[in-house]
Parts: sequence; structure tokens; C-alpha cells
Amino acid sequence: MRQYLAPPPEREEAFRREIQRLSQSGLKTLGAVELGGPILTFLMLFLLQPEEALRGGHMRHLAPLALVGVVTSAVARLERTRRHARVVALFSALAAACVLIWASAVAEPINKFSQYIPTGVTILMLTMVAALPLRPMHALALGLGIEAVYACAEMAIAAGPYATA
Repeated sequence: MRQYLAPPPEREEAFRREIQRLSQSGLKTLGAVELGGPILTFLMLFLLQPEEALRGGHMRHLAPLALVGVVTSAVARLERTRRHARVVALFSALAAACVLIWASAVAEPINKFSQYIPTGVTILMLTMVAALPLRPMHALALGLGIEAVYACAEMAIAAGPYATA
């Protein structure tokens, strides 16, 4: 079990360089998904309900996620991140999940967008697993981190102004 969850480090130099190259490419893909998701969501909303899309309330939910995508895309282009691209991608995906959960659940818990939180988090997880050569512990850490954010959001909702007695 230990060998599966924490396999030995990539010791062969050529293999390590390839993993780092793939990780940086995956980080760019993650940034594109984090940036493209809110843009596509806004465009679809604009096509289906233009008046509601232009009111600006939806931008409060979409802009922070797009900002995470911009930062991820910018960081992915730096040569220095190649060595630690997997860890940067984990923090980026966790930040995007935090933004999705907190912007939709805590800021306004009873809204239409709360039902799309699991979809957004699932897309993030699938992008991470498909685009990055994650180790099992990386995937486990991301899943536990997202679960911790969900738990904190639920506690904040229960204790906050939206709590019902």
C-alpha cells in the first residue's frame, strides 16, 4: 500500500525531465480550463438569458474563478515552475475549488448556481487527473483539501447570517 500511495521519486533524469515537461503542459491546460469555464458559462447565459447575464450578479461568481485561471496561466509560462508544476497545479485547483464553493455557497447559499458546484469541482478534478501526471498522494491531497473546503463552507453557512433555526 505504501508503494502505491508514495512511490519512490523519479530518479532517472530523462524520465524526470519528461514528467516535469508534462506537468508544466498540464498546468497550462488547467489554467485554460479555469479561465475558459467562466467565459463559456457567461456566454451561454448571455445567449439564453441576456438581461440576466448583463445585470452583473453572475460576474461576482465567475470573475474570481477567471482570475485564478489567469494567474495559473501566467505562472505556467514561467520556466521556474517546471520543476514544481504538479504542486502549483494542486494549489491552483484547490484555489479554484475554494472560489467555486465560497462564491456560490457562502456568499449567497440559496441561489441557482449552488447546484453547479459539484460539476465545476468534478471538471477541475478530471482536468487534473487527465492533464497532469499526478502521484496518488497528490490526488488524495486535492480530494481531501476540497472536502475540507466543503466542510468549512457548511460550518460557515450554519453559523452565519443564512443559518436557519
